[in-house]
Amino acid sequence: MARNQPSRGSTGGPRRGATTLLVLSDARLRLDALVRLLCRVASLRASGLWVPWEEAPQRVAQLRPEILLLDLPLDAALLTASRVTRGIPGVRVVALCSQEQERHAMTLTRAGVTGFLPSDCSLADVRSTVDSVLRGEVRFPPRIAAQAIRLAAEDAEGAPSARDIAALTEREREILRLIDRGLTNREIAGSLRVEVATVKNHVHNILEKLHVSRRGAATSVLRRSGWLPLTSESDASTGRDGSE
Repeated sequence: MARNQPSRGSTGGPRRGATTLLVLSDARLRLDALVRLLCRVASLRASGLWVPWEEAPQRVAQLRPEILLLDLPLDAALLTASRVTRGIPGVRVVALCSQEQERHAMTLTRAGVTGFLPSDCSLADVRSTVDSVLRGEVRFPPRIAAQAIRLAAEDAEGAPSARDIAALTEREREILRLIDRGLTNREIAGSLRVEVATVKNHVHNILEKLHVSRRGAATSVLRRSGWLPLTSESDASTGRDGSE
């Protein structure tokens, strides 16, 4: 099958009244498996699209599914959801979420995603999520909903000032970039070859300087206010952005 051709599961012919669902994935094997599984849901007519995500909005516009299910890395999912929901009326976007994407559920929602499926979801979860999205609801599984509520509370904390950012040391900036990538204190310690206690001390100082109470809140307010990715002092002198 050519890369830019949609794949279809064995549905036994068109299903009258079934909801059309298009899976967009960057992994061919997983795409085929997802389509075959989804074709077991009687209320769905599933097909798959395996194209570079940059080309996806144009193909989605041609195919016009009622539901677009994204199985993509976070950055690609954000951009695809935004372009599809802004440019193709009537297409509702659902995301199959990795643990990383669960932590960014609110960002995905702002990009236009209205349904979330964790990686351990069942076919019954898929069916109920699709039904909710078609009714115009935003559907969060309980675990993702809890994280979204926590992140919304964190977002309520004030944005840091330029003086607050300037007060961060080079090591604190480096640790913030690693926190933003989802690393734990122990993983950060291993990456930087320092003791966990040293990382915890840096994190404590970061929270004080940014006037927040949680490490997640630190990266949340920084990203929301446009400070992430943080530029290191050496990068600033050479014009690089410091992202890793």
